[in-house]
Amino acid sequence: MEQRPESAPTALTLPRLAALIGGLVLCGIIGVIAVAGRPEITPEELARRCAESAPTWDSYQEDIKGQIGAAPVAEWHGAPAWAALSEGVLSVGMRVESPWSERSCSLPILLRDPFGEVHVGRNAVLEDGAFVYRFTLRANPDAALPWVEIHYPHQIRRLSLRFDGTWTAEG
Repeated sequence: MEQRPESAPTALTLPRLAALIGGLVLCGIIGVIAVAGRPEITPEELARRCAESAPTWDSYQEDIKGQIGAAPVAEWHGAPAWAALSEGVLSVGMRVESPWSERSCSLPILLRDPFGEVHVGRNAVLEDGAFVYRFTLRANPDAALPWVEIHYPHQIRRLSLRFDGTWTAEG
């Protein structure tokens, strides 16, 4: 009886050769896609997406990533700097870091009042280094508001009214 060595080379058959070539082609395609990266969004397209975005409170982060784009949303970093209530309009100043601080459009943020109403803030205006969002309060605009919550990329914050009429941000 003839014994074969245990480490005998396996023959390179046509199916094995086809699988090897197919694997190399697939790896090449994945490499090209990875190197090509994501296409850049033009400023006009980004402004259109921001204007048309309709996020909801419960799925805000997922909504804006899906409606505006995950990459631009990931680039957004900021925090509330101040808030003021006057004649039923609540203005919230947001300090925003680059690259969004140089853009001509702003991501929508949400505001929820103590009455449970959710307001969408779009088209913020750059004033004194902060993007100012204005929310018109429809439910009881003359009522004193002890607090409001704002929902913006990566965060939900409660803004509490202090006894002197200024607003502070709570975590």
